[in-house]
Amino acid sequence: MRNTGVFKLHPILDQIVHLAPDEKSLAAARQSMSPRLWSDSGLTEQVLWGQCQGSAIYEVAIDLRNFAYRCNCPSRKRPCRHVLALLLRLAEQSETLPVGTPPPHVQSWLEKRQQREQQKATATPAARPAADPAGRDKRIQRRDQLIEQGIDQLDRWFHDLIRNGLAGLELQGPRFWDDQARRLVDAQAPGLANRVRRLADIPVGSQDWPQRLLFELGRLKLLSQAYVHRNQLPPDWREEVRQLVGWNISQQDLDQHDDRMLDLWVVVGQREDEEYRFRVQRNWLVGTQSRRSALILQFAPGNRPFTDVFVVGTSLSTTLQFYPGTSRQRARMIEQADAVPYQGELPGDHSVNEFLSHYADRLAIQPWLGNELAILKQVTLAREANDWYVRDEAGNGLRLAGSPPWRMLAETGGNPTEIVLEWNGETGNLLSFMQMGHLVLSPS
Repeated sequence: MRNTGVFKLHPILDQIVHLAPDEKSLAAARQSMSPRLWSDSGLTEQVLWGQCQGSAIYEVAIDLRNFAYRCNCPSRKRPCRHVLALLLRLAEQSETLPVGTPPPHVQSWLEKRQQREQQKATATPAARPAADPAGRDKRIQRRDQLIEQGIDQLDRWFHDLIRNGLAGLELQGPRFWDDQARRLVDAQAPGLANRVRRLADIPVGSQDWPQRLLFELGRLKLLSQAYVHRNQLPPDWREEVRQLVGWNISQQDLDQHDDRMLDLWVVVGQREDEEYRFRVQRNWLVGTQSRRSALILQFAPGNRPFTDVFVVGTSLSTTLQFYPGTSRQRARMIEQADAVPYQGELPGDHSVNEFLSHYADRLAIQPWLGNELAILKQVTLAREANDWYVRDEAGNGLRLAGSPPWRMLAETGGNPTEIVLEWNGETGNLLSFMQMGHLVLSPS
């Protein structure tokens, strides 16, 4: 995305749609696309800018390296309609954007961004007041006690469910599950609370819900007991269980973890969900050399924007640091890197059985494994009754969840291609697919 000569306009519409906070913002952006509303617009390899006439004149600038942006309009939505409109102009009306020199206010904004990036890259950690080991241990001990009290209460709830039987749970409303989840939040075990909340979807999801619910209750029971007996676990297991229950890793502890990987990381998928009071964005990356998958999580309250912008179909040459534990899946970027379009093959599995074998190996190591990245080569779409599947050359398939994949069917014409899924052990959400050498974002 460094210049219009390199940047391919084919996938950008998908990315703009995904960046929009909602459909109304996208519709408003299209109304603001008209060149007659814009003045002093321009483009370089690094930045896109313009002034949009609305109720006032709004100055817009977009850093094309990583889609950072600024606009002086009062909208609380980010990105606002003016930023989206300028991106749409790049995608659909690029001939109206002359190559030129950024005006002073845009140049100043870029320089300040570069200075912050340089300072962040070269800064040494500020000296912090020496922590009080006794006070820290006391706080940890207090929270451990609260969590164990929450687990005792959770056990009583388990026993009541099993004693009364599962029949009739499909008639219970969300409050039945949310009440127990709130007790776990009060006990400072948000990871357990989220797992209880997700149980509410099972009784209304399929006819075999009693078996599925019993299975998830068993996994939840196993996790809670693993935490109670955490001191008997190996260090990696103990850290994994702590994170699953809801403990955060301090920056200091994370810096001491040495699992780092320098690679060309391709952003292959992205999903966003509501989790309690926060929006959670899951960004899936895969290393072209290491073939390793990574999950970068971002959290934002309300409609506030996420800190970083990850665009599916781009690549970043950077180092990722992986969180400690047994799964080693979650990661963070150590240094910022320019996002450039990626064109080429992705590392992946050549059959459904090959992927499921790898998934089973990881599940054997970590029985609470959540979503997993699946990249499958040479697969097609198939439909049976009301269900959609991705099918490999041997005829084996994985069932898809979410919206019907009409977009992929139309663009591929039913021909084999590479696809990227987020697999939860039963179904997969289609994240993206390869078309003419480019990753195309799949509508959620």
